[in-house]
Amino acid sequence: MMPNYIQRSPEMDRIADAFSGYIHRHPNLDLIWSEKIGYVLMTINSDKQRCEDYCSFRTAHDLAFRLFSEVVTDVVLEYEDCDDVSNLGDEGREEVKQRWAPFLEMLPEYKGVCEDILAGNKDKYSAVSYTHLRAHETSLHL
Repeated sequence: MMPNYIQRSPEMDRIADAFSGYIHRHPNLDLIWSEKIGYVLMTINSDKQRCEDYCSFRTAHDLAFRLFSEVVTDVVLEYEDCDDVSNLGDEGREEVKQRWAPFLEMLPEYKGVCEDILAGNKDKYSAVSYTHLRAHETSLHL
């Protein structure tokens, strides 16, 4: 049986390129392309050097939502009394917007995705898993 190959999306490639430096520097993330399932974002346990969680993406908006959400997760984890974007105060929200700025310069059409994230509108996008959030916390607190 021959596998069904997925054609690369130039728009998804553009999003991946915009976030490539962020992903390269992040201790727990890697984004790869698979001809069989599309883009795959892996959450890596750097201590055990293994993938703890992964999610595949077929649409540019879902990929953008997840990568912009990763930036939010980084900020959320820096605040001890915060466990979600809905608990971020004005200072935290401003920090998120500052960190988003370089990405939005390259991807201005995704400003609405960012607004959805800050408003807590997750229902039209893929959700970040609990396992994923725990892997971030583990590496942050080491």
